[in-house]
Amino acid sequence: MTVLKFNSILLTMALMATALLFTQCGDTAEQGDDLEGEAERLVENLDDKRDQLIRDYEEMRDNMDERLTDLRSRIDAAGDEVTEGTENAYRELTEERSRLDRVINDLENATADTWEEVKSRSEKTYEDISSSFREWRENLEN
Repeated sequence: MTVLKFNSILLTMALMATALLFTQCGDTAEQGDDLEGEAERLVENLDDKRDQLIRDYEEMRDNMDERLTDLRSRIDAAGDEVTEGTENAYRELTEERSRLDRVINDLENATADTWEEVKSRSEKTYEDISSSFREWRENLEN
């Protein structure tokens, strides 16, 4: 009878351990689902931020295109009398527009691993170009 009780106790303990194991596995699966959901939210947030930055840069590029068209018209109308400053502004603005295209391309191709670096570089470029663009506009309108 002692052996029977001992086997019964062992069987009960084994069932309890199995039940505990299944319970823990369920928690792990739920935690995995939570982590997966969090990862999806982070990716969506990254996509939203990237899309907004791209729209901002595309808007800036459109403004630059308008300014380049205006400058080209001024240069063509002035002929030989065009100022060196106007030609330099046109050349610099064209270079900045190319730089902006590269940033847009980098943003479009950014991954979760490269996002912070690309974002930082793109924000710096945006600030630089915005500042230069304002200066050119002020100088050329005067």
